[in-house]
Amino acid sequence: MLGTGIGAAAVLDGRVVRGPRGHAAILGGHITVDLDGPRCPCGNIGCAEALASTWALTADAAAGALDLGPELAARLADRGALGIRDLVETRDERESAIILDRYIRTWAAVIVTQCHAFDPDIVVVTGGVMRAADVILPALRQRVHADLWSSSLRPPFITPDDPSTSVLRGLAALADDLDSKGRP
Repeated sequence: MLGTGIGAAAVLDGRVVRGPRGHAAILGGHITVDLDGPRCPCGNIGCAEALASTWALTADAAAGALDLGPELAARLADRGALGIRDLVETRDERESAIILDRYIRTWAAVIVTQCHAFDPDIVVVTGGVMRAADVILPALRQRVHADLWSSSLRPPFITPDDPSTSVLRGLAALADDLDSKGRP
């Protein structure tokens, strides 16, 4: 799930993989993708979420850590925040294209790691970022398929019709799973 943060889930045999403490497969945004990267609020170094989430985009832009083109800089000045949609809409500016490419490479690294760990039949990419699926999904799929282990399946990528409600659907699935185990 790509948006304010980066999340993940694995479903095996129709069941969400949770682990004994509920963390299995969900912390996709906290996979290290840059050993020399910034410290993430989770405490780790170089997490994907610290490098390529919506909150990181706004924080890095506001701190002057990103080279912004004139349109992206104007949007930041006007609203005090940026979103991935802003990168997509200004991708004709060299600076936005560079940032967007770095984000796609970071997201791809997370998906490749998850594919290597779980060997999925399908990859569902969702979250607010997928409102720009027409731009993001083909680039993401191409990058992941190029970077997967040579004998790995190149899984198809899909995104739901309404990616903005993914968090709610995920929470509902987890609640159903907890209810089925007789937990509150």
